[in-house]
This record gives sequence, C-alpha cells and structure tokens, in this order.
Amino acid sequence: MQHRIFLVEDEPIIASGIVRKLEQLGYDVTGRTGSGESAVRMVDSNPPDLVLMDIKLEGRMDGIETAGEIRKRHDIPIVFLTAFADEATIQRATGQEPFGYIVKPFTDRELSGAIEVARHRHALEQATRAREERYRMLSEVLSDYAFAVRIAPDAENDSLDWSVGSTAVVFGVDIKDFRTIDDAMYLVHPDDVPLVQGFWRRLRAGSDGQIEFRVLSGDESPRWVKMDARVITSREGQVELVYGAYQNITPLRAAQDRLAEREVEFSRIVQTVRQGIWVGDSDGRCIYVNQALCDLTGRSRDQLVGSRSLATVLSGGTDRAAGGESFESEVVTRSGETVPVLVTTRAINGADDAFVGSFYLFTDISRQRRALDALDRGKKKLEGVFHASPVPSLLIDSATNSVLDVNEAFTGATGFPAEEIVGTGGFGLAEYEKLEDLNRMVAILKERTARSSQMRLRTRDGQSRLFNVEVRDIVVADEEILLLILNPVA
Repeated sequence: MQHRIFLVEDEPIIASGIVRKLEQLGYDVTGRTGSGESAVRMVDSNPPDLVLMDIKLEGRMDGIETAGEIRKRHDIPIVFLTAFADEATIQRATGQEPFGYIVKPFTDRELSGAIEVARHRHALEQATRAREERYRMLSEVLSDYAFAVRIAPDAENDSLDWSVGSTAVVFGVDIKDFRTIDDAMYLVHPDDVPLVQGFWRRLRAGSDGQIEFRVLSGDESPRWVKMDARVITSREGQVELVYGAYQNITPLRAAQDRLAEREVEFSRIVQTVRQGIWVGDSDGRCIYVNQALCDLTGRSRDQLVGSRSLATVLSGGTDRAAGGESFESEVVTRSGETVPVLVTTRAINGADDAFVGSFYLFTDISRQRRALDALDRGKKKLEGVFHASPVPSLLIDSATNSVLDVNEAFTGATGFPAEEIVGTGGFGLAEYEKLEDLNRMVAILKERTARSSQMRLRTRDGQSRLFNVEVRDIVVADEEILLLILNPVA
C-alpha cells in the first residue's frame, strides 16, 4: 500500500524535485502547494498520511503557522523542511510538535528515513492514546477511584495528570491533593505497608501488576482495597505514566470469607455422609471425592482425584450422563469385587447455564437389599401398624440411611409418592439450606442421639413443613431398621 504524502513548498523547482524523489521512493503524492492557506484547504478536502512542510513560506501564514492550523484540524504527522536550522526557528517549530526535520538539501535516503520515522512514531502515539483512552474509560466504569501519575526522575516531583472517582469511597476519608500512593500511606495497615511500598517501587521501575491491601480509616474493621496499575514507557524505555485504579473490595472479601466458612462446614458435613460422592469437571476428570467413596471402592483420594476415575469405579462405564436420573449399577472395588449401588446424578451448571461438571452419589444397597428381603418376610406384621397408621411415617435402613418404605399418611403430608422416596437417602429430606435441620437429621440417622426433635422437611411443591420427629428401632431378621414418626406441627 502506497503512503500518501502532501507537499507544501513555495519554490516550484524545488517542489518538482521533491515530488520526483517521493514518487521514485514509492510514495503517492496527493497534492502540492506553496501557500499556507491553500495547504489548509487542500488537506481538509483530502487528508494525506503525512505532510512535508517548508518552514519558510510566502504569504500570510508561514509553514509553522500552517502546521499549527492543520494539527488543530487533523491528527496528521508533519515533517518540516528547512534550509535554516537556526535555534530560534527550531524552537518555534517545536511548539507545533512536528514528527521530524529535514534540512535542505537532502538525499533520497534522508527523505525516506525521515518520513518512515515520522510515520512509525505517529502510529506508536496513536496506539498509546488509544490504550490510554481505553484504560481511562474502563477505570471510570470498574473502579472507585482512578488516576494517572506522571513519573519524574525524582519521586518527590511526580505529578497527578488526571483522576476520577472518590478517595473517600476507597480509603474511608477524603484525601486532599492526592498524588500518589504515598499520600495515602498513613492509612495503610502497618502489616501491609512494605507490600504497598514495594509495589509502587516496581511500578516506577516499569512493572505492571495488582495488589490487595488493608487500610485503617477509623472504622471498627479494616477496609480491603484492590489496586490495579499499568505503566506507559517512552521510546527510550523510561516510565512516563502510571495508570492506577483503586476499588474498595471490603464487601467482596467479606463474602469470600463467608463462602469459605460455608465450604468448610459443608465439607465437614459431606465427609460424615455415608453415601459415596464423586464430582467431576466438564471433561469428566474427578475433582473431588469423599471418604465414603474411598471406603466403598477401596481406593485412595490420590487414585481417584485428577483422573477419569468414574469409568474405573462404575461398572459398565459412564454412558449415563449426569442429567438428574437415578439408576442401579455396581461399583468395582480395587480388589475386583462388585458392590450393588444406587447411583444418583446431577449436572452442575455455571454462568449462562453452561455445563461445567457432574455430581454422582453412590449408595451401597447390598445391605438395603438384605433389609428389604427381611422386610418382605415381616411385611404382614408391619402392614397393620405402619401402612394403616394415620401418622406420617418412614422406614429407614440404619446401615445405609436409605428409605425402605413410606406410608400413605407421609405421601399425603409431603406430596411425595412412595416411588420417589423409596431408595433415596434420608438426608435428602432435610432442608439443606437450613444447617440446623441438616445437623438434626445427621444426629437422628447417624448418631441417633436425639430420640425426639422438631425438623423442617421439604414437600414436593418446594415448600417446607415443620414436624415433631420420633425415632424407634425395629429389628427384622437381625437387621436394624429405624421407624421415623412425623407429627405435623400446626
């Protein structure tokens, strides 16, 4: 692609020679003139990529004034041509921020070199301005306080170029004449002062980055502040500007702390559940198992986590997707034995409902099957007491916590038909969002320390209902079964 050059030169012979040189060098000369006024009009109507401007022009406007007018109207690099290299002229021309000078007479190489240097410098400045503008716009939207500091050789002479936002939102107090982080250092938590000082030194040395630190502003607890900074360097590699953005992340840190506490508590609860749990990512690679699954399969966490271990653990492979279904299968133990299990699956979705992983719950039903067989033998004895009882009741296998049977009164109270409850884990009935209810269910089904308690259970329509729960032990053919009697609380 030919680069388009406009020439302003009032000596016709010299102008013709420069045009020939430009065309021989491969440039496209869009026009030429010897008048400043005419140059402004012609550039307005057909802007070129670069203007070669003679400083000495006849007429009302000389080359320096003409360059200033063009620069007001267009972002076009200008290279001055001059036969007068005196200091006063150069100083006056410098005020128009030219992209170069060529002293007449000049060679083809000097002409081409000056043009290419000017074009390259102009492209760099455009890219820098675009990056600065993007950063400024993003900072205004994403931060509580953003600023640009012009870096001087001596840190004491650094100066604030611009700022937007409020220091009070970030630091808790309004800092007058904020210039650099040093102006807020007295608010930084003493333990974090070395971190912040070191970060600012790295910025002045040319390294981008971000940190999170605490500030003390008289509140009962410290504020957490996030600082994100970028540096702009000169062509010589010297740091010229530091763009900084501060954000008060105290609410975010508090939410993260609460989430971490809930994750720890949830992990403790999950580890007490007797059902095996397997969690995988979207590629089917295991990211979590609980101790119950390790015990069930005879494999350690290291052998299960980090690989596609579901295909090894589950007999018949993983053809069934984690779509929310339950099915009976077998787990293959490390010794090669198989254990009958009830598998319940769930898909894990992230943002925009995109699939990010899968959850598998394994319930050992070998003892459940034995218990069901025993229950069948004693069914006639239980039918009159259990199924005909007007009080909602469940039969739960004490070894696996699996529901063996429910009566019609339970179905009427909760809306769950027997086929949706029988074979599932008793823990699933509790309100997981209510940690105290889940703990009570754990105490009843696992520890059995509470023989009578109140508890909220989920109903089929998504509501919850309060019951007084009584627990009784039943032994059928040497198998212990728990009878849960649920008295609705009005």
